[in-house]
Amino acid sequence: MKCKLHSLAWVALTVGILAIPGLGCSGTSEQSESPDPPKPKTVQIEKTVKVEKTVKVESKAEPEPKPEQTAEPTADKDQQEPDEMTCEVGQECDLGESSVTVTNAEQTKSISSFGETLEGDYVVVEFDYTYGGNTPVDLDEPPFQLSDEDGNTYSLNFDATSSYGIEEDRSLIYETVQPGVTAPGTAIFEVSPNASDFTLFVVDLVSPQANEAAMIPLPDSAQASSSSAQNSETSSVDSELDSFVSSYYEAVGRKDWSGTYSMLDAQSQSVFTE
Repeated sequence: MKCKLHSLAWVALTVGILAIPGLGCSGTSEQSESPDPPKPKTVQIEKTVKVEKTVKVESKAEPEPKPEQTAEPTADKDQQEPDEMTCEVGQECDLGESSVTVTNAEQTKSISSFGETLEGDYVVVEFDYTYGGNTPVDLDEPPFQLSDEDGNTYSLNFDATSSYGIEEDRSLIYETVQPGVTAPGTAIFEVSPNASDFTLFVVDLVSPQANEAAMIPLPDSAQASSSSAQNSETSSVDSELDSFVSSYYEAVGRKDWSGTYSMLDAQSQSVFTE
């Protein structure tokens, strides 16, 4: 490059002079630039090494599925019937809003009905009813039932119940009850002649469906009557004996031998003289 520039300058200064071909640049031969020596190359050799690694895997036994537990069906509380409570004769039976107390129960063969006599086998139940509402209420027939030991069920005898209740001032049929005021009532059932071991089923007279029910076992009237008669007879004999002993020894105290002799029975008088 330097040679070329030198030649051009010389030519410009010596216009008209023929240049001699082959003339070198200031006697100096053109030297080509030698390339830089190649740089050493860095060769990266990748070597893949296969490494085998044994991994110990402990297998855990899967737990056995637990048997499905089937829940026992439970009845809806609304569908469960409430347990019937049991009361006794003479005990106040709380039915929820109101209460019933059976004061007496007996069997009879006849019912007085407005000057007439109804013959049959009857169970007469007398009870007291206390209404727990807030306003007076008119009643219908007592919705009571009676059952015997054979499972027979008896409904109320309207005629006997009505007539007896009116005569004894214990009628609650078509009567008006006042809040908190106890009213006497009667329920009479005509039963089988051989029936016994009765149980009375009572409910609220005003709202039988909305309140509780109760079972009241009734005493056996025949057995009670027999026991009562026997006790009465025994008591009478004891009373007569006490009276005889007291009179006899009073006569002895007075030395009334004629009186004591007269108190002896015929067998004793045949053994002893006056």
